[in-house]
Amino acid sequence: DIEKFNLVDVPIFSTINPDHEKIADKIKDFIYEYEKETIQSDVARQIKYELSEPPFDFFKDKNIERCPELGELLQYVMNMMTLTVMNLNQPYWNVVKKQLKEKGKKFRWKIYFTEGWYHLTKGKGGFHGYHMHPNCSWGWIYYFNTIDTAKYGGGNSFLSPVYQAQYYNDPGALWINNRMTTTIPPTKGKLVMFPTFLLHNAEPYYGNEDRIVLACNCRVLSPDYYEHVAMDIIKLNQKEGRMSK
Repeated sequence: DIEKFNLVDVPIFSTINPDHEKIADKIKDFIYEYEKETIQSDVARQIKYELSEPPFDFFKDKNIERCPELGELLQYVMNMMTLTVMNLNQPYWNVVKKQLKEKGKKFRWKIYFTEGWYHLTKGKGGFHGYHMHPNCSWGWIYYFNTIDTAKYGGGNSFLSPVYQAQYYNDPGALWINNRMTTTIPPTKGKLVMFPTFLLHNAEPYYGNEDRIVLACNCRVLSPDYYEHVAMDIIKLNQKEGRMSK
């Protein structure tokens, strides 16, 4: 018998904000207002075209005071991120909790939105080339438009972490070369959460209305994390078939 096991299992999560319509217009109005007074980010300008991007402190307290609806949205995203990260990591965190419990301690953790910004893209072919986000474990994108990507582009494509398989192509590799990218079409109120090591882009956009998204880098920090026994995590991976013994 030939046994099969999957080496790579990388999740991307999405959900729709049920309260999007209640807060969207106020946030969009604030973005246009802020656009008049801010400067443009100078990060990776060589892979960006015809899009506006402020410095990465758009979620600062001052802006939330000016636009309370932005704060409501960030709280919603924080709730979704907390559920997602907790459920995905629970088997590993249980190991950490066990180690700390033996020392009379509890496992404490918190998600931090370390950098936040918007992209405002005119329908002139604006795009953001493939990139990843260093120094954080999770990122998210929140959409304010529903876009027919077949007509206008503007989707976000995520590149498989096994993209290097394309270095050689013959009929034996068709099974993987046809699964290199996943493109997510923008939908009003959609939140997409993804591991930041995934290369991703924003496809060229040619629609009539401005394409507006919010985006963020997240860190999950714990003052207790480094007190666990790393070998127990390795053993758990081995037991679940994620690592060779």
